[in-house]
Amino acid sequence: MYWEYVVLNNFGTQTTGIGQGSIKEIKEMISGRHWTLISMRPNFLLHVREQMSIRQIDHKTLADLLNNFAGMLQVGLSMNEIIENLEDTTNSIRVKTALRNMRQDLNKGYPLWEAMDRTTAFPSTAICCIAAGEQSGNLPEVLRSLAETFAFSDEVQKRVGAAIAYPIGLIVLISGAALIISLKLVPALRDFLPEASMKSWSVKMFLFYCDLVQYHWYLFLLVPIILFMILVYCRRHYEEQFLKYLYKVPVLGSFIKEMQLSLYFLNLYTYQKSGITIKESILSINNVQNSYISRIFLRCRKGIDQGLCFWEAVKKEKEIPRIVHQNIHQGEIQGKYDEYFRNIYLYFKNRTEDSARNLIPMLQPVFIVVAGGMIIFLVSTFIVPIYTNLNGMMENMF
Repeated sequence: MYWEYVVLNNFGTQTTGIGQGSIKEIKEMISGRHWTLISMRPNFLLHVREQMSIRQIDHKTLADLLNNFAGMLQVGLSMNEIIENLEDTTNSIRVKTALRNMRQDLNKGYPLWEAMDRTTAFPSTAICCIAAGEQSGNLPEVLRSLAETFAFSDEVQKRVGAAIAYPIGLIVLISGAALIISLKLVPALRDFLPEASMKSWSVKMFLFYCDLVQYHWYLFLLVPIILFMILVYCRRHYEEQFLKYLYKVPVLGSFIKEMQLSLYFLNLYTYQKSGITIKESILSINNVQNSYISRIFLRCRKGIDQGLCFWEAVKKEKEIPRIVHQNIHQGEIQGKYDEYFRNIYLYFKNRTEDSARNLIPMLQPVFIVVAGGMIIFLVSTFIVPIYTNLNGMMENMF
């Protein structure tokens, strides 16, 4: 978040400035400079502009881009020629801008991975692998592996979207119908509810919902926004605890963890092929991709400093599956780290694909059950009691 502040500087002059970070970090910065804070407020416009400017390339476009990049590298084209060709063939303004900025940075002497990183258009996982590929001289193979990974990710996103599109549409339709019923039908027919049904908890809950919609409708706009902000805050400031709980979610948790592990060991494999030591590889990956998984392996690096073998340090980490330290142990015995890192990468990649196949068919029934539950609740709570009561009144009349 960006903050706009007004302070008295060391000369007693009032001055304004803009800082990026949490409110605590900005106050510490002002205090460290011995300034006196007068006022401070968030600059939402600047924050939104930054978020829009760092929008990353979608996975399908990225997979095609990396695949074409690898193909042109293999035929011997220079970096500038490759980027010019990619600029000519893409229709995406975001990609064209990123490629143009990359070409300018490459001409200034930046390595490819850093030129890509400076555009803010590429994910950190890709940057990390490309940095390793450049050092190993094995860039085409790394680019192809990344292209496969991002193509698979895009396929999963499309399958999930297709699987849940109909149920979500149904839930939205039912929610809209419930909203209209709450605003128009319930106030008109509320008096026709039988007294016996008014004692039911489900009827009380439904009428409470209707009153909220009618008199406090703004809460239905604020609550999702507040929940989203809380989720983003927890994701940023309590990432470790957040992911520990997320990893425990059946199917989804293992899918996310195994995808992250597959990418991490792709990085380690690439660094090993370049002859870089385990300790240097772990540090390099963490510098480029400071994720929860990379921090776990950073702790393993400290274990190596304390005299443990790499597999022994990994074994101590409960979040890492047993098969990882078993493979690393075999790699140490045979002196073939790179081969076993590649095996671990392929194992988790295949596991991720299997998890995706299992996850997608589960989503549609879950959403359909939720939609069906909403219909049953609405009918049994409100419509059936009113119909029964009116039917009784008609019989009494005749």
